[in-house]
Amino acid sequence: RLNPALLRAEQAQLLARRSQAVANDQRARNLQAVGGMSDQEALQFSTEAKTAAALLAAKQLELAYTAIVAPDDGVISARTATLGAVAVFLAARTAAG
Repeated sequence: RLNPALLRAEQAQLLARRSQAVANDQRARNLQAVGGMSDQEALQFSTEAKTAAALLAAKQLELAYTAIVAPDDGVISARTATLGAVAVFLAARTAAG
């Protein structure tokens, strides 16, 4: 079972991580532009920013699956059923298909 509060806390951590990674990537690009950083080091910061963004997107998707929304709003107060009706329906459907 997914705990929405825990997922929101993890989402907040990943959001902060992504913000820091994006800022580090921008600083690395600026240093690279003036020759203060190698291409390899700059690529590492860029990769970290992309990874942080991907982890955040995955957590947001996971969080979206914690809420189950019914197609209709309300409460079922009464429902009638006939004994064997489901079995008859399934047997007819199986025979036809």
